[in-house]
Amino acid sequence: MRSLQLKSRLERLGIDRRMVRIYIASFIAYLSNAYNVLMLYPFLPFMTKFFLPDKDTASINNYAGIIVAAYFGGRIMGSYIWGSLADVVGRKPVLAANCFMMSGALLISAFSVNYAMVVTFRCILGLCNGVIVVSRAVISESSTNTNQAFGFSVLTFSWMSAAVMAPLFSGLSADPIGQYNLTLSNGTLKTYLTTFPYSLPFILNMLVCIVGALAVIFILPETLPKVSSVGPVRSRELEMSAQHIRLQEMTSDDEDHLQSDAASQGTDGDTAELEHGAMYAANSNKGKLPCSQWEAGCCKSMCRPTLLGEGAKFKRWCKNMKSILWNRVFLIAVSAQCLLAVIESSSDSVYALWFATPLNLGKGLHYCCIVYVAVQWVEYESTFF
Repeated sequence: MRSLQLKSRLERLGIDRRMVRIYIASFIAYLSNAYNVLMLYPFLPFMTKFFLPDKDTASINNYAGIIVAAYFGGRIMGSYIWGSLADVVGRKPVLAANCFMMSGALLISAFSVNYAMVVTFRCILGLCNGVIVVSRAVISESSTNTNQAFGFSVLTFSWMSAAVMAPLFSGLSADPIGQYNLTLSNGTLKTYLTTFPYSLPFILNMLVCIVGALAVIFILPETLPKVSSVGPVRSRELEMSAQHIRLQEMTSDDEDHLQSDAASQGTDGDTAELEHGAMYAANSNKGKLPCSQWEAGCCKSMCRPTLLGEGAKFKRWCKNMKSILWNRVFLIAVSAQCLLAVIESSSDSVYALWFATPLNLGKGLHYCCIVYVAVQWVEYESTFF
């Protein structure tokens, strides 16, 4: 009975088996990305102190912040690259490659021997991570108006699941000898856990990324719309260029023919219309249409030259960016999202330091918890508007 009710609800949302596969694979891949962000916070100050034993407690906060910032700095550089590549080669190969590359970076990070190595490979980990960009593109282009909100809620649920799993498992597995006072008889294992006490959380994260890669490979269908072999943009340019060349092949005979037809018409309206046609034939080499249709914009894409050089492409890109940046709704939405992201990321980072900072040095850190709760409330309320 319950299965029939669930099936009827999915049908009402327009969710079929293909959509279920997309949701499952996106959920696992997105979870691996969120795990990367959240797994570090429980043991971040202790790991920083382990690699920098000569630094005093007051300065550990600065070095811990650099480790967190290195990851997001890499993501800033990599997101645009992976998003552009996903538009060319497809969503599925990019997601799978991201998950495998993240697992490799995590494996090397697990055996870091100094602070500089941790920072470097956290930055590389962020650079290899394009999961957020591509996963949202997958959900967006595979959803309809009836199930788009449900699809993005799957990604939110994935992040919240990682927010529970990553700190829990990372905190339990970090520095097992010092945390549980273990006395190991196996010398090799004891040496390993003493030399790399914080490697187990990274290895667990690596396994999550491998599971995400396998889910993408074997479950996720490709959602990028199929185009011709020359690509969507190039194919459109070639098609429009062929139309423009055909227009340029209008000879003077065609012009004379149009003018003779204009002379044979009896009404001024028809004569004016055909005169416009003759003028169009005469000016076809310039790629212009001196008629009312040009002002209407219906013939612009067909009649203008389309073999654009790099300068023309750059001007078109600047024009598109200008139209986006002058959009007030877009600017307000992006600014609000950036502000909330900065506050939430800062709160997550400081929250871990709050537990490891002595009382005489941690005055003011408890206010970050209040700010974090306020931000979560604002994000929750914003979902209803």
